[in-house]
Amino acid sequence: IMNFYFDEVLVKDLKVDPSYQRDIKPYWVKQISSNYDPAQVRQLILSRRADGSLYIIDGNHTAKATLAAIGENAKLQAKIYLDLTPMEEARMFEKLNTNSKKVRYSEKLKARVACNEEKAINYISALNKSGIDWLYHAGGKDGPFEAHKDGEYLFFVYGEESFIEAMRILHATGNHDIYKGFAVGGLCYICKYVSFDRNRLIK
Repeated sequence: IMNFYFDEVLVKDLKVDPSYQRDIKPYWVKQISSNYDPAQVRQLILSRRADGSLYIIDGNHTAKATLAAIGENAKLQAKIYLDLTPMEEARMFEKLNTNSKKVRYSEKLKARVACNEEKAINYISALNKSGIDWLYHAGGKDGPFEAHKDGEYLFFVYGEESFIEAMRILHATGNHDIYKGFAVGGLCYICKYVSFDRNRLIK
């Protein structure tokens, strides 16, 4: 049974753990703060660690927008959990955002890795072996490969060896426009069932 309590907290004192927490999207903070309505602000979900520090599990954008709208004296209502490990915080973050369309699949994947989920760890290990920088963020996208939902499925359907080879082929082409689930799927099939000249295929 998890221990928790409710309290009003000073927003500027809150911390985030980057091992599982997603990056702040400035445009989202601006959208919330420019139409700020205290009556519509949702409750924060926090974790009080052993040293007394309060870490945001859910509501990071709300906290940033509140600071932008009200200033450093801003306070918010929060549900505060006690005695959670960082891994348990990561698991709670992932569960709270499982069905959220605002949270990218890669951000949920990051949380699953932080809480040491075996399936996620194995998938990420395969991506790392293939040379893919799965945590790369730029231009609002997740970098050269962002089809992680499809990628995880294909990894478990075709196995590690075929998946890694398919991703190495895509990576070697230098063409990030074809880093899509259907392309990975087709290459996984070829790598598993067809004999071919890898270099010729890349060209």
